Amino acid sequence: MSLVAFTKVSFEFLSTTPLFKEVSLSINPGDRIGLVGPNGSGKTTFLPLLTGLLQPTRGLIARRNGVQIAIVEQDSRIQGRSAGEHSQEQLSRVLAAEPDLLILDEPTNHLDLGARSPSALSKSNAAGPRIIAPVMKNTGR
Repeated sequence: MSLVAFTKVSFEFLSTTPLFKEVSLSINPGDRIGLVGPNGSGKTTFLPLLTGLLQPTRGLIARRNGVQIAIVEQDSRIQGRSAGEHSQEQLSRVLAAEPDLLILDEPTNHLDLGARSPSALSKSNAAGPRIIAPVMKNTGR
């Protein structure tokens, strides 16, 4: 069974244009998914829909019973740490919890250049059924 499945999911904030319409997808153990798009396209809003913190305007989101979901958000900070140190520490904590679904919101923003490669991120995920679903800005480069 899928970890999370969207069936014709739409989401919009009050009195605005929908961020997305009728999205259907399944996330299965071992999947690695990347969301790429311009600012304001709904990438970060999509993440709380995955976790259940937000409900869709329309459609159905089903989560496997007992699925463990962890999210590393881009804006939280640990006092007294550089942005890179904070990112690495936060990532280490969620990986140690061994979630079924790991969500990273702009995970490479503050990492050192050597740690920014996709292979560096995937090495930490090679042993288990966890999923890395990074959200990255499309900078046009």
